[in-house]
Amino acid sequence: MRPDQLRFVNSWCIRLALFSTGEILFTYALLVVCVFVCGWAAPAWANHSQDETRELERAVSDDPRRALSRAEDWLKTAQGSGDKVGELKALRLLTLANDQIENSAKLKINAERGATLARELGNWEALCEFTAAKAAVEVNQGRYGGANAFLDEATALAQKYGLPVSAAKIDLGRANLARELGRISDALALLINAYDVFEAHGEKRWMANTLSAFAGIYSHVGASPAELAKAIEYNKRSLAFADPKVNRFDAATDYHNLGVNYFRLKDYAQAKPYFEKSMALSRDLKDPVSVAYVNYRLGLIARDEKRLAEGLDYFAIALPAFKESGNVTMQLQLLLARAEVLSMQERRKESLDALAAARVIFEPLRSPRREVTYYEKAAQIYARFRDHEQAYKHMLSLRDAEQRVAEAANSKQAAELQTRFDVKVKEAENALLRSKQTELEARRLALILALILCLVVVGGLAFYLVRQARRNQRFQNLAMRDDLTGLPNRRSILEFARLQFRGRRAADKGFCVALIDLDHFKAINDEFGHNVGDAVLVAFSDAWQRQLRVNDRMGRFGGEEFLLVMPGSDAAQIAQVFERLRSAVQKVEVVGLPADRRLTFSMGGAEARTDGETLDGMIKRADEALYRAKQAGRDRFDMGQQNLKTQG
Repeated sequence: MRPDQLRFVNSWCIRLALFSTGEILFTYALLVVCVFVCGWAAPAWANHSQDETRELERAVSDDPRRALSRAEDWLKTAQGSGDKVGELKALRLLTLANDQIENSAKLKINAERGATLARELGNWEALCEFTAAKAAVEVNQGRYGGANAFLDEATALAQKYGLPVSAAKIDLGRANLARELGRISDALALLINAYDVFEAHGEKRWMANTLSAFAGIYSHVGASPAELAKAIEYNKRSLAFADPKVNRFDAATDYHNLGVNYFRLKDYAQAKPYFEKSMALSRDLKDPVSVAYVNYRLGLIARDEKRLAEGLDYFAIALPAFKESGNVTMQLQLLLARAEVLSMQERRKESLDALAAARVIFEPLRSPRREVTYYEKAAQIYARFRDHEQAYKHMLSLRDAEQRVAEAANSKQAAELQTRFDVKVKEAENALLRSKQTELEARRLALILALILCLVVVGGLAFYLVRQARRNQRFQNLAMRDDLTGLPNRRSILEFARLQFRGRRAADKGFCVALIDLDHFKAINDEFGHNVGDAVLVAFSDAWQRQLRVNDRMGRFGGEEFLLVMPGSDAAQIAQVFERLRSAVQKVEVVGLPADRRLTFSMGGAEARTDGETLDGMIKRADEALYRAKQAGRDRFDMGQQNLKTQG
């Protein structure tokens, strides 16, 4: 609690002590009135907020581009009249629509503007939406570490302000991220939790979205016929919620997904009608991205039916739309398919050029599932051109990737979660009715209890506030974030390192730490001032955070020194991390620092070696390696006896 809040509480405690009996009774009566007002007004306000959210979501589910046009008109009107509430509503609609049509560039701009305004107006539901939208941008760009950070922030907001539906929507985003990273069991658990919440609150559209996401778990390259049958079943359940006349965009998406599943079953006769329905709705909506998805799939069908020139035409139509929307994931898939078709036509140079373009996109998007897709296609293409050395090299990489995917699978847990989810779906309508009745009864009971407990609450108010102030002070003392950079502070990063270090033996995985120190930082402070020095620390931290893997964590260890903890890594991988961090730092620009002033850092690493080694011993070895890197001229990396030194 802040000092001004404590002074306020203390002053009221003194006043309560000096009150006469009549004044106390008057205060009790006033509080009773407040309880009645809050008891009726709060549900009304919540219902208004929910109605607005559903209004915006309905507009987007039918025609996202029309919703965009409407939102832009609202925004101009609101900004012209200074109506911040109207401006926030317009930004919410813009964000939802751009997310739906996968326009990452505009989505990022709208989300950042909206988050600032939502925080100013105290609209926490909107703030959760904008923060989750930032995570969606990071996922579309393949920056999974940044996406996870935004999702953590959004979840914390939803929990803090009691927004269960918002938290469930964020869980859908988490499930999508977990699926991208191959953590299928985690994705299933998140989807089940989200479906439970949507069911309890009567959110039918989001129940449909969850069913569609669940279908996506089973619909993947290499899925068995049984898995694809489950995916088709869930797609059809999702489609049952969507009226093609009212929810055209949602219906177009479900038609497309059904076509994809039949395509993976190689049932092209069943797939084409669904693709045609999706294409018709998408063209009616003037949605080039959805049209591009269908053209991509029709190109794959043409490839399988040996209509190669026609397949290339479909790909040529689809690629510009994916580029314009910033969807790098689909650009990668399309370039791989194009390279394959060109190789089937024996057009070697064009095929390898397409494969090289795909490689550029693939590198920042690495995940076990994508590695399997890329290496398999590359091996097939090189083998078709009889380049056996390259084909063998990519086959080895493919086997390694498949091994990682297999190790991450947890079929037993997935089956258990699947059973639980099926039961929940079958009980959906009855549970929804029961939840509404329970909600009404709970509201009536809450009002009665509020009257009965009012006097007790007032009597213990002073004691509670004092105790709460002390508790908040303790929580402040336990703060785990560095105020300047937002990274974990020394205490937090060491605690994380200890937990990962202890768990490495049970997981039988590697473990590395590294100490990072900014070169010539004192000279920057002395020459340009502490404000510029602080800006340099923040810029370094932001640049590094975007390059870390999901499981890695970096914290401020002290001054200009940072500790990087890398569970599951070995000495070779830590050298690769250094190169990624150094490449990111080369692009850093700091206000107040001359453009020709080159920013560099040095890094010393250590890998866990024996069972008897301690974390403190590892950090000491990393510190010694850092000292050697500094002595050797800075802007470099040292790994001690592993001899993995990268010169600047």
